Amino acid sequence: NQINGGFILYLAVFTVLYLIAISFASKKIDRYITLVYPMFAVFSYYGFLAVSEIKSFKPFLITMVLAFIVWPLINFYPFYFTYTNPLFGSSESANKIIGQKSFGVGVYDLRQLIYTKYGEPRLGFIDTKPMEAIYPNSKVFDIRVNGTNDYDLLVLGINEEMPVDISKKFVKDPSVYINDLEYWRVYEKQK
Repeated sequence: NQINGGFILYLAVFTVLYLIAISFASKKIDRYITLVYPMFAVFSYYGFLAVSEIKSFKPFLITMVLAFIVWPLINFYPFYFTYTNPLFGSSESANKIIGQKSFGVGVYDLRQLIYTKYGEPRLGFIDTKPMEAIYPNSKVFDIRVNGTNDYDLLVLGINEEMPVDISKKFVKDPSVYINDLEYWRVYEKQK
């Protein structure tokens, strides 16, 4: 099992440059990084071969499984789709690197917060699909289409920006935090 140094160097340089290039993109969606996965597989294979030569390999492997598989399963329950990784540190740090999308994560908690604090108000969203699935459709509006008079609360998901023309009409209220990250932000219409 001889390692081809030139091939590994090429993969390493390509991967680093690619990660740097996509870090400047405004949309950091996971599908843009899929072409790096084969290179990670090659790195993992050669890394596994190198580490397996160490006498204390089994304790090392057990530690890695506990740290990168078992601990996140326990710590992030039930929100496994939040892209937090021990390599990035906190959820906030991971979000700065990855740029998460809500995909409906925590939408039930959001609905419960809204029911508890406001009853059943009309809601404005940028992405209406997650809430429309569990809330009366006639009370969920797209803020990019509808005027500000159509809804009582404006709800922004993670990494969604408040439209400038709307920002003066709403004040920030409570938020839903997931894994210590402000995931859903609720804004109430000023009266």
